[in-house]
Amino acid sequence: MNFKTQEITKYFRSAVAAQSNKEIVFKDNPFQMVEAAELLQGRINPQATQELFAEANRKNSGPEDEDESKKKAKEKSLLNIIICAKAIKTIFEANEKVQDEIDQLTGVYFIPALLKLDGALSFDGEKRKLPWFPREFLHPMVEPKLAIGTTGAVDDFMSNQVDQVIKIKAWPEYVKFFKNFYEKVTESQFDENTIRNLDEKEPYFELESNVYVFLDKTVFTTFHIMNLYNDLQIDEQFKALYDNFVSLQIPETSPLVENTWAQMKAHCGQMGGEYPLSQSQREAVNHFNSMSEAEIVAVNGPPGTGKTTLLQSIVADMYVKRALHKERAPVIVASSTNNQAVTNIIASFDIKKIGLANLEERWIEGVDSFAVYFQCAWFNTPDFQSGQLLAWSK
Repeated sequence: MNFKTQEITKYFRSAVAAQSNKEIVFKDNPFQMVEAAELLQGRINPQATQELFAEANRKNSGPEDEDESKKKAKEKSLLNIIICAKAIKTIFEANEKVQDEIDQLTGVYFIPALLKLDGALSFDGEKRKLPWFPREFLHPMVEPKLAIGTTGAVDDFMSNQVDQVIKIKAWPEYVKFFKNFYEKVTESQFDENTIRNLDEKEPYFELESNVYVFLDKTVFTTFHIMNLYNDLQIDEQFKALYDNFVSLQIPETSPLVENTWAQMKAHCGQMGGEYPLSQSQREAVNHFNSMSEAEIVAVNGPPGTGKTTLLQSIVADMYVKRALHKERAPVIVASSTNNQAVTNIIASFDIKKIGLANLEERWIEGVDSFAVYFQCAWFNTPDFQSGQLLAWSK
């Protein structure tokens, strides 16, 4: 992997990591308010505890009577929660907000924890979820409005505390850890009600005196993507396709593959016979069939212009050619930035019966599609305003 590819991979990884440490928006998530002393002592009040467990049961079982939700709260013995230990205080002067660019109750420091039925707090030693500062409040940033620290300070602290994290067993040890983390990054005392701001226009912000507790609804969908980028950074094997994908060099423009009779003969398979390919679709098939190893071809177009039909044709063509050469069937992956695009492709690959009984049935009972859905990690594909981009590579 060359230097430029390594740098781009590092950037991709940093972008994904930044999305894992996002701010929790108060207006979108129910919360309980507790005193800071409860956080440090490791036990929150019974009312807040009961409400959090009742909310967890409402979330799992749907709308129901409030008393019934509180009864069901006893069925759970442990909850994953997130504690917003520090939030910017909203200052009003003459009945108007002073800091218009900052939302009310903007949390800047979040602490994952486990909550027991008796209100006791504990560190999740199994998953080792650690405190975080939202990336949007850390330098470097494009337009600093609220900058409480730097990404470098966060990385340095975490890199030097791996052994200490493993040793955390009791709540007082966790308190020592998250207080130390906060003070190292912000250069502010945890027990103070102000936090420094790296923006010189406003050197500090006043903080709320209370602490806010949310149910932990985070889903680590980026886990496998992070592992992929980690492997790409250390694996020195030559990856022609990946290098081509991230290359900053503009490739030479190749002549258009003419839609000749010879090119048409190279197209061996079609998913359905109801509609023939248009000229532009056939040209795209011709280009795909002319691709070399590690090349990429992209087809762009607004909805309804035949991208899915083109995809069907290419998949059918690949399968028929493998069969003609007595080779194993190809494994083809379709990915997107949203599930709907993938499910649309799967729906379009259903088995249509047109009267050829010996060709239109699958030998696996209960299967009515040539495609299957896997929920896994995916790459972000470019999102064009004119429509979804379909890309294939060899």
